[in-house]
Amino acid sequence: MKNKVALTLLIMVAFISSFFLASYLSDNHLRLTSQFDNTAHWLRSIFSDEVKIKNLIEDPLLADNKATNKAHTNVNQQAEFNYQYICKDTSLGKLSYKKTGNVYSWTDEEGIAHFSDNPPKFGNFTSLTFAGDKVFDFFSLTLNTENLAYDFNQKLKVNLNKLFALYGDLLPVTSLKKVNIDIRVYSSLTDFNQLKAKHNVSLSDNTLGFYSHANNQAHLFFTNNQETLKVATHEATHAINRGVIGYTPRWFNEGIAEVSESIEVQAKIGRLFSSKYWTKDHYFSEKKLPLAVIFSATANEWNGLLKTRLYATSWAFVYFMLEHPQRKAMLAKLIQYEQQNLCDEIEPKDIEQVLGIPISTLQTQFTRWLNKEIKSQRI
Repeated sequence: MKNKVALTLLIMVAFISSFFLASYLSDNHLRLTSQFDNTAHWLRSIFSDEVKIKNLIEDPLLADNKATNKAHTNVNQQAEFNYQYICKDTSLGKLSYKKTGNVYSWTDEEGIAHFSDNPPKFGNFTSLTFAGDKVFDFFSLTLNTENLAYDFNQKLKVNLNKLFALYGDLLPVTSLKKVNIDIRVYSSLTDFNQLKAKHNVSLSDNTLGFYSHANNQAHLFFTNNQETLKVATHEATHAINRGVIGYTPRWFNEGIAEVSESIEVQAKIGRLFSSKYWTKDHYFSEKKLPLAVIFSATANEWNGLLKTRLYATSWAFVYFMLEHPQRKAMLAKLIQYEQQNLCDEIEPKDIEQVLGIPISTLQTQFTRWLNKEIKSQRI
């Protein structure tokens, strides 16, 4: 009998010690293996107020999310890792202007004036300076790729320029910065999985790309040109956020990255479209989460059962905020607030004050919007 009691006490001590150790390591952003991280999440779910979060959600989590995750095993979800915060400015400084090329003018033998991007092969000509659109030097792109189509690089640059135009609508030009975007694409799944293991990314995670804060690099697995272009744009958005704004709440960082995947540019006109992952026939198709949940979700929720719904609802909320000028202005205020300190993220309790609207009112508007057809937006 004494042996059983002693054994029981020993198990309880080991159990509680494991919990506090897991809590300490997670709170201090130290690297954990995926198995240990899952254990930490399980222990937290027993001792923390996670039950309160579950009560906010409109339907049972466990069964629904198991079904949702199974349905989305091939979904192009990306990942972002904040195991260790490195508080430094990763930008390349203030924006400058690109040299857009000269316009040449000359008069031929018949007295006809010509204007061209290229000078004539013979005769005298004048190089003109004219007032036109200013072209910003938004980013420096390092693209290490294998077996990609010739125009992949160019299409990515076009998408990123339009993405910066979106940031230009949200922020004063004086607060924009040039950003270094380092993207590495792998054609070998073995090589990519080895890299995931090196960065403590679970091999069971179906991500096709991830961004590392530690070295400001994005790593992608090549599937096809169209899908890889979307993943590259997504991961580049994390680098842009880091360089232009600093650290941001996960819901914004992932939400705007998900939005960026749908950028399409035709005849220099950019548009955003509803996500093919989170909508069906232009209607939101995922089980939504309350704004209070996505604003306060922890890293464990983002990497656990709530993952799919957090990505989906964050995408929908950012898209919702960008759609209307008044809401877009509110989102701009939040981004400018974040810019004041590149190391800190806004606390959930402060979001309401910065946005200038009660979360309950915003929730009502957002819920109503989610039940309507989601239309494309011009940028």
